[in-house]
Amino acid sequence: YSSLRFFQEIDDRRDAEYGILYDLTFSSS
Repeated sequence: YSSLRFFQEIDDRRDAEYGILYDLTFSSS
């Protein structure tokens, strides 16, 4: 289990969270 994959999973999770925030922000307006 490499640290590179660890950071990749963090990036994926962060992108998913920002995607949700983006949808909530622009779909409610």
